[in-house]
Amino acid sequence: MVEKNPCDGCDLCCRHVAVEIDAPESDKEYDQIRWFLLHKDIWVFVDNDDSWNMQVNRPCEKLTSDGSCGYYEKRPQICRDYSASSCERNGDGESFKIMWRSLEEFEEWVLDGKVVPED
Repeated sequence: MVEKNPCDGCDLCCRHVAVEIDAPESDKEYDQIRWFLLHKDIWVFVDNDDSWNMQVNRPCEKLTSDGSCGYYEKRPQICRDYSASSCERNGDGESFKIMWRSLEEFEEWVLDGKVVPED
């Protein structure tokens, strides 16, 4: 019996790029995050490993209209290595501790004391 592909019907990981950034420690670095969030389709989050990340919400150029990979056989190694068992769809809960989708959300968090939630 052939196992079902756990990615069938899902393209969540193909709709954004997340890049790790330094955790802010100075006013200048907090200001840089504010600048990120002023840009369309940019979010910032702290993942479950306490890493800070900037997420660019733009789909892969090879994503087809039915949500499948139009570049599957030649896809980059990062795509090949991605584990469906820990993804947004199949993993345990959220893949982040806190996420800011707007400048206003981030500024409110900063005013509330800049504390990343504990596990």
